[in-house]
Amino acid sequence: MIMLETVKRVLGQSDRELVVECRQCGSNVDPDAESCPVCESTEIAQYDITR
Repeated sequence: MIMLETVKRVLGQSDRELVVECRQCGSNVDPDAESCPVCESTEIAQYDITR
């Protein structure tokens, strides 16, 4: 199963999704951002979601 996930990721067909959001206001944030563009909080959460 790990091999199948690796092949899908290389081909851009991964079942995984990275969700990055502000812990303060819940806005979606760019993965490289150091603060939220909406509320300027530096509390950024990243969730690796498997579908």
